[in-house]
Amino acid sequence: HVLAEEPLHDLSMKTAAQSSLEEAASTETSLALQGSLFDAGKSGHLPAEESFMADAQQERRAAAREELDAAVGSHRLISVHAALREGRAAGLDPEELAPAEALLYEEETKVGARLQLEDALKSNDAEILQCRIEDGRLAGLSETELKRALAALADIEAQKVFMEQRQVLARQALVNGSFSGSTLELERAIDEGLWTPVGLAARELSPCRLALYHQQQKIEARALLERALKSCRPE
Repeated sequence: HVLAEEPLHDLSMKTAAQSSLEEAASTETSLALQGSLFDAGKSGHLPAEESFMADAQQERRAAAREELDAAVGSHRLISVHAALREGRAAGLDPEELAPAEALLYEEETKVGARLQLEDALKSNDAEILQCRIEDGRLAGLSETELKRALAALADIEAQKVFMEQRQVLARQALVNGSFSGSTLELERAIDEGLWTPVGLAARELSPCRLALYHQQQKIEARALLERALKSCRPE
C-alpha cells in the first residue's frame, strides 16, 4: 500500500512545482522564478522545470531588448529609466544596456543645461548668459533651443554699447559746459551724468558742479550790483 502511494506523491509534488514555476513566470519577476526553481529542486523534479525557466528567461530578455530599443527611439527619459530597470532585472549584458545608459546621461545633461539657461536669462548678466550658452552647446542643445538665450545676450550687449556711448557723450557735455560757462549747459550736462543708466562717478561731475556753483555766484553778484546801482541813481 505504501509502495503504491509513492508514484502518486511524486506526481503531486511534480505538479505543484510545475504550477509554481508557471505562476512565477507569469509575474515576470526573477525573484519569484528563482524561488520556485529552488522548490522544484527540493522536490527532485528539476530537468523539465529548468528548461521551462530557461525559456521564460529568454523570452523576458527578448522583451526587455525590445523595450530598450523602443525607449531609446522615443528619447523619453521616463521610458528609458523603466526599460533600463527591466533590462537589468532580466539579466541583459552591460553592452546591451550601454546605448540606453548613454542616451540617459546625454538627455539628463541636456535637461540640466536647459535649467541653467533659464536661470541665466533671469540674471540679465551677459557673462553668465554667455557661459550657459557655451555649456548648452557642449551638452548638445540645438541652436533652436539656444535661440532665445542668444537673442537675450545680443540685447544685453547692445544695451551695454548704447550706455557706453551715452557715457562718452555725457562726459563730453560736462567738458563743454565747463568751458562755455553757460549755466544751462552745465545743468543739462550734470543731469545727464546723474541719469541712473549712465551713472557717472561723483568725481567726474565735481568740476562741472564747481563751475556751475561759481557761475551761479557770479549771477547773484551781478544781480546784487545792479540793485545797488539802481538804488544809488537819483530819482
